[in-house]
Amino acid sequence: MELPVGHDRSWLTAGTQTQGKGRSGRSWTSENGNLFASVRLENPSAPEQAAGLSFVMALAARDAICQTASGIDAKLKWPNDILIDGMKLAGILLEAMTAPDGDITTVCGIGVNCRHAPASQTALYATTSLAARGYLVEPERLFVHLAKAFAERLSQWDRGKGMASICADWKQVSAGIGTQINARAGGTESHGIFRDITPEGHLLLETKAGVEVITAADIFLA
Repeated sequence: MELPVGHDRSWLTAGTQTQGKGRSGRSWTSENGNLFASVRLENPSAPEQAAGLSFVMALAARDAICQTASGIDAKLKWPNDILIDGMKLAGILLEAMTAPDGDITTVCGIGVNCRHAPASQTALYATTSLAARGYLVEPERLFVHLAKAFAERLSQWDRGKGMASICADWKQVSAGIGTQINARAGGTESHGIFRDITPEGHLLLETKAGVEVITAADIFLA
Protein backbone atom coordinates (compact mmCIF):
# COMPACT_ATOMS: atom_id res chain seq x y z
CA MET A 1 0.00 0.00 0.00
CA GLU A 2 1.37 3.41 -0.97
CA LEU A 3 0.57 6.34 1.28
CA PRO A 4 1.26 9.79 -0.22
CA VAL A 5 2.17 12.36 2.44
CA GLY A 6 3.38 15.28 0.35
CA HIS A 7 4.86 16.19 -2.99
CA ASP A 8 8.34 15.28 -1.78
CA ARG A 9 7.78 11.89 -0.11
CA SER A 10 5.50 8.87 0.12
CA TRP A 11 5.42 5.66 2.16
CA LEU A 12 5.10 2.07 1.03
CA THR A 13 4.25 -0.71 3.50
CA ALA A 14 4.00 -4.48 3.14
CA GLY A 15 2.65 -7.34 5.23
CA THR A 16 5.43 -9.61 3.97
CA GLN A 17 8.36 -9.29 1.55
CA THR A 18 9.49 -11.91 -0.96
CA GLN A 19 12.81 -10.25 -1.79
CA GLY A 20 13.71 -8.36 1.36
CA LYS A 21 17.35 -7.37 1.74
CA GLY A 22 19.65 -5.82 4.30
CA ARG A 23 23.03 -4.10 4.14
CA SER A 24 25.57 -5.33 1.59
CA GLY A 25 22.91 -7.39 -0.19
CA ARG A 26 22.24 -9.67 2.77
CA SER A 27 18.89 -11.43 2.90
CA TRP A 28 16.24 -9.98 5.18
CA THR A 29 13.75 -12.26 6.92
CA SER A 30 10.24 -10.93 6.26
CA GLU A 31 7.64 -12.78 8.29
CA ASN A 32 4.00 -11.71 8.52
CA GLY A 33 3.33 -9.76 11.70
CA ASN A 34 6.43 -7.59 11.50
CA LEU A 35 6.58 -4.04 10.16
CA PHE A 36 8.12 -3.47 6.72
CA ALA A 37 8.00 0.11 5.47
CA SER A 38 9.90 2.34 3.07
CA VAL A 39 9.66 6.07 2.52
CA ARG A 40 10.60 7.64 -0.82
CA LEU A 41 12.14 11.10 -0.62
CA GLU A 42 12.67 13.40 -3.57
CA ASN A 43 15.82 15.57 -3.33
CA PRO A 44 15.87 15.40 0.48
CA SER A 45 19.17 17.29 0.79
CA ALA A 46 22.48 17.98 -0.88
CA PRO A 47 24.19 14.64 -1.68
CA GLU A 48 26.87 15.14 0.98
CA GLN A 49 24.15 15.45 3.66
CA ALA A 50 22.03 12.47 2.63
CA ALA A 51 23.70 9.94 4.97
CA GLY A 52 22.14 11.82 7.86
CA LEU A 53 18.79 10.29 6.91
CA SER A 54 19.82 7.02 8.54
CA PHE A 55 20.06 8.83 11.89
CA VAL A 56 16.73 10.57 11.22
CA MET A 57 14.98 7.25 10.60
CA ALA A 58 16.67 5.56 13.56
CA LEU A 59 15.49 8.25 15.95
CA ALA A 60 12.00 8.24 14.44
CA ALA A 61 11.76 4.46 14.73
CA ARG A 62 12.91 4.57 18.33
CA ASP A 63 10.37 7.31 19.07
CA ALA A 64 7.59 5.18 17.57
CA ILE A 65 8.67 1.98 19.35
CA CYS A 66 8.85 3.71 22.73
CA GLN A 67 5.40 5.26 22.16
CA THR A 68 3.75 1.94 21.33
CA ALA A 69 5.71 -0.23 23.80
CA SER A 70 5.64 1.96 26.89
CA GLY A 71 8.57 1.44 29.23
CA ILE A 72 10.81 -0.34 26.73
CA ASP A 73 14.48 0.69 26.83
CA ALA A 74 15.51 0.92 23.17
CA LYS A 75 19.05 1.95 22.23
CA LEU A 76 20.62 2.88 18.89
CA LYS A 77 23.72 1.14 17.56
CA TRP A 78 25.74 3.05 15.00
CA PRO A 79 24.56 4.06 12.63
CA ASN A 80 20.93 2.93 12.71
CA ASP A 81 20.22 -0.44 14.31
CA ILE A 82 17.71 -0.46 17.17
CA LEU A 83 18.60 -2.69 20.12
CA ILE A 84 16.85 -4.10 23.16
CA ASP A 85 19.28 -5.44 25.78
CA GLY A 86 21.98 -5.61 23.09
CA MET A 87 19.81 -7.61 20.67
CA LYS A 88 18.67 -6.26 17.31
CA LEU A 89 15.03 -5.27 17.11
CA ALA A 90 15.04 -3.26 13.87
CA GLY A 91 17.26 -2.42 10.92
CA ILE A 92 17.36 0.38 8.36
CA LEU A 93 18.66 0.55 4.80
CA LEU A 94 19.12 3.62 2.59
CA GLU A 95 19.40 3.57 -1.20
CA ALA A 96 19.74 6.56 -3.55
CA MET A 97 19.14 6.90 -7.29
CA THR A 98 20.09 9.85 -9.51
CA ALA A 99 17.89 10.68 -12.52
CA PRO A 100 19.34 11.97 -15.82
CA ASP A 101 18.18 15.48 -14.87
CA GLY A 102 20.17 15.30 -11.65
CA ASP A 103 17.20 14.79 -9.30
CA ILE A 104 17.97 12.39 -6.45
CA THR A 105 15.45 9.91 -5.07
CA THR A 106 16.34 8.34 -1.73
CA VAL A 107 14.48 5.33 -0.35
CA CYS A 108 14.78 4.68 3.37
CA GLY A 109 13.53 1.24 4.35
CA ILE A 110 12.96 -0.19 7.81
CA GLY A 111 12.03 -3.54 9.26
CA VAL A 112 10.87 -3.91 12.88
CA ASN A 113 10.51 -7.29 14.59
CA CYS A 114 7.04 -6.94 16.08
CA ARG A 115 6.12 -10.64 16.39
CA HIS A 116 9.08 -12.55 14.97
CA ALA A 117 12.88 -12.40 15.03
CA PRO A 118 15.25 -14.16 12.60
CA ALA A 119 16.75 -17.43 13.83
CA SER A 120 20.09 -16.86 15.53
CA GLN A 121 21.96 -19.07 13.08
CA THR A 122 20.87 -16.94 10.10
CA ALA A 123 21.42 -13.48 11.63
CA LEU A 124 24.64 -11.48 11.88
CA TYR A 125 23.65 -10.26 15.35
CA ALA A 126 21.56 -11.63 18.19
CA THR A 127 17.92 -10.65 17.56
CA THR A 128 14.71 -10.14 19.49
CA SER A 129 11.12 -9.02 18.91
CA LEU A 130 8.61 -6.85 20.72
CA ALA A 131 6.46 -9.93 21.35
CA ALA A 132 9.40 -11.74 22.95
CA ARG A 133 9.67 -8.77 25.33
CA GLY A 134 6.00 -8.98 26.25
CA TYR A 135 4.75 -6.19 23.97
CA LEU A 136 1.96 -7.08 21.54
CA VAL A 137 2.26 -4.25 19.01
CA GLU A 138 0.45 -4.48 15.70
CA PRO A 139 2.59 -3.29 12.76
CA GLU A 140 -0.24 -1.06 11.52
CA ARG A 141 -0.35 0.85 14.81
CA LEU A 142 3.43 1.10 14.94
CA PHE A 143 3.48 2.47 11.40
CA VAL A 144 1.08 5.30 12.27
CA HIS A 145 3.47 6.44 15.01
CA LEU A 146 6.50 5.92 12.76
CA ALA A 147 5.16 8.10 9.94
CA LYS A 148 4.37 10.91 12.38
CA ALA A 149 7.71 10.65 14.18
CA PHE A 150 9.62 10.56 10.90
CA ALA A 151 7.91 13.75 9.71
CA GLU A 152 8.92 15.45 12.96
CA ARG A 153 12.52 14.22 12.84
CA LEU A 154 12.77 15.12 9.15
CA SER A 155 11.73 18.66 10.01
CA GLN A 156 14.32 18.74 12.80
CA TRP A 157 17.00 17.57 10.36
CA ASP A 158 15.97 20.35 7.94
CA ARG A 159 17.70 18.99 4.83
CA GLY A 160 20.92 18.54 6.81
CA LYS A 161 21.04 21.95 8.47
CA GLY A 162 19.86 20.40 11.73
CA MET A 163 22.28 17.48 11.75
CA ALA A 164 24.00 18.72 14.93
CA SER A 165 20.68 18.50 16.79
CA ILE A 166 19.98 15.05 15.33
CA CYS A 167 23.44 13.82 16.37
CA ALA A 168 22.99 15.19 19.88
CA ASP A 169 19.67 13.36 20.28
CA TRP A 170 21.14 10.20 18.77
CA LYS A 171 24.03 10.18 21.26
CA GLN A 172 21.60 10.49 24.18
CA VAL A 173 20.13 7.07 23.34
CA SER A 174 23.11 5.37 21.72
CA ALA A 175 24.77 2.09 22.64
CA GLY A 176 28.52 1.64 22.73
CA ILE A 177 29.99 5.13 23.03
CA GLY A 178 32.98 4.98 25.37
CA THR A 179 33.28 1.19 25.13
CA GLN A 180 35.39 -1.31 23.21
CA ILE A 181 33.92 -2.29 19.84
CA ASN A 182 34.88 -4.21 16.71
CA ALA A 183 34.27 -2.65 13.29
CA ARG A 184 34.22 -4.91 10.20
CA ALA A 185 34.29 -3.51 6.68
CA GLY A 186 35.63 -4.73 3.36
CA GLY A 187 37.19 -7.87 4.79
CA THR A 188 39.14 -5.99 7.47
CA GLU A 189 38.46 -5.56 11.17
CA SER A 190 39.39 -2.74 13.54
CA HIS A 191 39.32 -2.83 17.34
CA GLY A 192 39.20 0.12 19.68
CA ILE A 193 37.10 2.47 21.78
CA PHE A 194 34.07 4.13 20.23
CA ARG A 195 34.87 7.73 21.20
CA ASP A 196 32.24 9.80 19.41
CA ILE A 197 30.59 10.60 16.10
CA THR A 198 31.57 13.46 13.81
CA PRO A 199 29.15 16.27 12.84
CA GLU A 200 28.41 14.22 9.70
CA GLY A 201 27.66 11.09 11.76
CA HIS A 202 30.89 9.17 11.08
CA LEU A 203 32.21 6.95 13.86
CA LEU A 204 35.44 7.91 15.64
CA LEU A 205 37.31 4.78 16.72
CA GLU A 206 40.34 5.18 18.99
CA THR A 207 42.83 2.44 18.22
CA LYS A 208 46.44 1.86 19.26
CA ALA A 209 47.49 3.52 16.00
CA GLY A 210 45.35 6.62 16.56
CA VAL A 211 41.81 7.76 15.82
CA GLU A 212 40.18 6.14 12.81
CA VAL A 213 37.20 7.72 11.06
CA ILE A 214 34.72 5.04 9.97
CA THR A 215 32.06 5.89 7.42
CA ALA A 216 30.56 2.39 6.94
CA ALA A 217 31.04 -0.86 8.84
CA ASP A 218 29.33 -3.63 10.79
CA ILE A 219 29.74 -2.75 14.46
CA PHE A 220 29.96 -5.37 17.20
CA LEU A 221 29.70 -4.25 20.83
CA ALA A 222 31.93 -5.81 23.44
